[in-house]
Amino acid sequence: MPSASSKQASQTSSTEGTDAMRQSLAVIEKKIRNLEKRKGKLDGYKNMVQAGEELNKDQRDAIAKFDEVVSNLEFAKDLFKQFQVILQDGLKQQKKVAKREQLHRQEHEQKRLKSVLELQDMLEQLGSENVRKDFTEGSHGAITLTQEELKYIDEFYKLVLPSRETEEGEEKDSFSEKQNSASEHLISFLDAKPKDVCGTTYKGLKDIFDRVMACGYLENIPSHSENGETEAEPEEEVEETKETEEYVVVESDEVPPADAPEITSSLPPAELPPSTTEEPTLLTQVTALSCLSPSYQPTNPKEMSMKC
Repeated sequence: MPSASSKQASQTSSTEGTDAMRQSLAVIEKKIRNLEKRKGKLDGYKNMVQAGEELNKDQRDAIAKFDEVVSNLEFAKDLFKQFQVILQDGLKQQKKVAKREQLHRQEHEQKRLKSVLELQDMLEQLGSENVRKDFTEGSHGAITLTQEELKYIDEFYKLVLPSRETEEGEEKDSFSEKQNSASEHLISFLDAKPKDVCGTTYKGLKDIFDRVMACGYLENIPSHSENGETEAEPEEEVEETKETEEYVVVESDEVPPADAPEITSSLPPAELPPSTTEEPTLLTQVTALSCLSPSYQPTNPKEMSMKC
């Protein structure tokens, strides 16, 4: 990956090349103007000759170089066009490089801001007793941190997350000054400077931060119960459905008597209950048919006397 110094050198050389191209175009443009003036002057001499006027020696020598002047003018114009194309291409390339460098700077700044947010989250999480215990014991996926390293983190927490309140023995500074100091500490931390702070160095704190983030513990912090033990996820109870009902079979060698309740209850009743519906008689059926069909004529005299 190219360093910042090499990028700056390439950008400087590109800018210098563009400026040199602009200066060359300015020189050529001036030369074109001089040649056009000279050609115009020679055109005037030619018109004088055509009008029958006599020219002196210098004017005749100048007319003799007319073709040379025209050739030089055309060459200068063509060279100017080519230089313009080269300059435009250089400017386009320069814009692409500038845009690419801007995107790179944005990605770099975004990465640094993300690191600041991750640092703040780590400092906040290490304030929890359960999380602190996991890092002390190196359990539940956390790395092992010594008491000395935790002390460094606690001291650095006070520097980068200042409070508005002033503790005893602390100089009374404005909160704005505390924030300015915190921002300087964060920049030194992100740059991993080998400068002393909190009993260690910014580089040492950055190494601890990288180790904590690499273990992945903060991405999936386990839930703890009130007594500090990790709660296990409840297992889902699978209910088994039984398609058939269970029956209790009682085995006995004794034969119950005939009048026992379990025998009599299983037998059908001795007498059937009387039927509530009467069987229709012949007279009832004939009467019903004569009422439904007027064309029906009974043959029995008793049926003749029946009327609906």
